[in-house]
Amino acid sequence: MSETIFNFKHFSVRQNLCAMKVGTDGVLLGSWIRCDDAKRVLDIGSGTGLIALMIAQRSKATVDAIDIDKSAFIQSSENFRSSKWHHRLNAFHESIQAYSQSSKKYDVIVSNPPFFLNGFSSNDKLRNIARISDETLNFDELIECSADLMHKESKLSLILPKKESDLFIEKCRVNGLFCLRKTMVYTKANKEVKRVLLEFGYTNSACDTNLLCLRNEDGDYTREYLNLVEHFYLESHLSSVNSEKEIPISSNSFSTGT
Repeated sequence: MSETIFNFKHFSVRQNLCAMKVGTDGVLLGSWIRCDDAKRVLDIGSGTGLIALMIAQRSKATVDAIDIDKSAFIQSSENFRSSKWHHRLNAFHESIQAYSQSSKKYDVIVSNPPFFLNGFSSNDKLRNIARISDETLNFDELIECSADLMHKESKLSLILPKKESDLFIEKCRVNGLFCLRKTMVYTKANKEVKRVLLEFGYTNSACDTNLLCLRNEDGDYTREYLNLVEHFYLESHLSSVNSEKEIPISSNSFSTGT
């Protein structure tokens, strides 16, 4: 989307400096993760700071947000300062590889990570860094660095396409992290899975798996989806039936109309 500022119910996100804009993936993840009881949360690859802001709204946690891109760091810092939770939001310009060397431990770690493993590359270097996992951060590094910042009760949550989610689940298992919760996201009931929301922890128990469909057959947003995002989106974003432009879409996200 091209708007410089995207307004939510309780905060605004400036995005003119970021390669990746506000999109459905980030809103889904920020709405879905379990963070109510968290005291310390880390957002890896924070971009505009959207997910960190959503977590700050939903919890009383201190939220640290890191991004390797300087422009994203500047943008998230600006968005944090202008929010009502500025005293609980901290932006860091650093790679997760370097940041994980600290002694910090987090209750929840969240990431909307780069996920185009071996394919698409644009001419925009910043977009490549944001979108392609082997440019600056591969899945093995993400898992290992996250584990360094977790304690035995910590949770790691993220969103990925279906193929990449299967690979990530297996890589986590090898590293002693198990999928505790999984939500398969469909744009419509008769379409293929577009994204998978994942939560990992150190407890080897049965995975709680469910489905989330964004639109009914008639094109209206489903009640389940509306309930998930109702505390964030303005009514104007959700009120127009069959409008594919009502939900913010970025190239790192997916169209709710397909």
